[in-house]
Amino acid sequence: MTGHTSDAFFDGLVHEARFSVVWDYLDSEPEEKQLIAANEANEQLLRLMTSLGEKLPEGNEDVEYNAELARLDLKLTVLLDMVGQMVLHQLNLPDKELIKLGHGSMEWRAAVPPDVGRLINFKVYIDPELPSPLSLYGVVELDNVEAQTDRLTAIRVKYLGLSEAVKNELEKYIFRQHRKKIAFEKHSDIGS
Repeated sequence: MTGHTSDAFFDGLVHEARFSVVWDYLDSEPEEKQLIAANEANEQLLRLMTSLGEKLPEGNEDVEYNAELARLDLKLTVLLDMVGQMVLHQLNLPDKELIKLGHGSMEWRAAVPPDVGRLINFKVYIDPELPSPLSLYGVVELDNVEAQTDRLTAIRVKYLGLSEAVKNELEKYIFRQHRKKIAFEKHSDIGS
């Protein structure tokens, strides 16, 4: 589910989906070079996801050319999916959790949450075709409204050291997911 939330913790659109999350405690705030490296990798991943999600350009009258581009695009997609699945399988990731992903913060539920107030580095695998995660930093908070349900604790993290470029790309990603949800709902309404 993607959409607006009335929760003040999130600002703007939120994308809610199942992703694998891996986290580690940090003893101190990340150094500037670590933040720069993480921001560059995150920006590259988000831009790659954008380019992979784009449709082939229309308007070219050469039918053979368009057909060949479509075949190459399909082959590349299949290859990326196969390689991504193999690598993700080898990473031995935890089960996917329901996550609320915002451009400035994130929330998920876990049976064994990180300690409140601790600084963590967390990796979120947001694309099943790509074995690269978003690598984020933040301080752990608990959801005071609904902190515990079904033995799962709601963990909230505001991102630390995220560049404006990554925030913008993340916001675009969330917006695209929102558009896809709306298009799917419209298509579902037409079919029923």
